[in-house]
Amino acid sequence: MMLYGTLSLILLVVFRIIVSQIAEVKYSKHSKQHEVFNYIFARNFNYSIAAYVILIVLAFFFPRIALVLFIIIPIWSFVENSHEHGTLSLATRGMEEGRIQVPESVKNLSPDQRKALRAKLASTIKASRGAKDESQKREIWSQFAEWAADQR
Repeated sequence: MMLYGTLSLILLVVFRIIVSQIAEVKYSKHSKQHEVFNYIFARNFNYSIAAYVILIVLAFFFPRIALVLFIIIPIWSFVENSHEHGTLSLATRGMEEGRIQVPESVKNLSPDQRKALRAKLASTIKASRGAKDESQKREIWSQFAEWAADQR
């Protein structure tokens, strides 16, 4: 079990190195490289390394529990990342096709401001889906609206 964890950790690091090398070759701007890296790993790379290291230690003492977690973690990560990317790509596609009207104030944002808006929108959508009732959803979206108003 510990060998499986070690192999998984090595493969994760090798995959990260490959992605970094490809991003460096394809994009000259560091911000674009970082954006590609975040898109692929969805800002969870450091957490994944920490989880694998903890699981390797856990596998020494409790191999059956570690086995279950070694199976669950990649599946959970895949579902979480694909769900986040799917929601954002649907919104982007709707804007491009003209089904979703984009205000001029959003069109005139700088790339950094758009990135911040997109990240805040993604976290708001995620929080909204986890809301227990409609009043909590309204509160979450109200906080997003207040944040957006403060950004002007």
